[in-house]
Amino acid sequence: MTDHAAIHIDRLVRCYGHTDAVNGLTLEVKPGRCYGFFGRNGAGKTTTIKCLLNLLRPTSGTVRVFGLDPRKAEVAVKSRLAYVPELAGHVGSTAQWGCHRSAARRTRANHPQD
Repeated sequence: MTDHAAIHIDRLVRCYGHTDAVNGLTLEVKPGRCYGFFGRNGAGKTTTIKCLLNLLRPTSGTVRVFGLDPRKAEVAVKSRLAYVPELAGHVGSTAQWGCHRSAARRTRANHPQD
């Protein structure tokens, strides 16, 4: 394992026009830890995750996943993750659970020491 945090966010800001979806978020998730985002609608949970996946560009601040900048190493970052967007189907659908099982198998195969 490396010394890099699984997720490192430093003063993340993401604006939509004059509205701050995320305003100054700093967060670090150590390897092997499990965190969740909780909050009301519009609190910036999805926006933060999309910035981590390079689906949205931060207005300012930095994000790192496994020590990598998702903008510069998008394939390397995404090859170690599974992301199911909000509109991917009904909760508990067969396709959604199949996606999770497939991602878990890939993660174990690619990173057996983790």
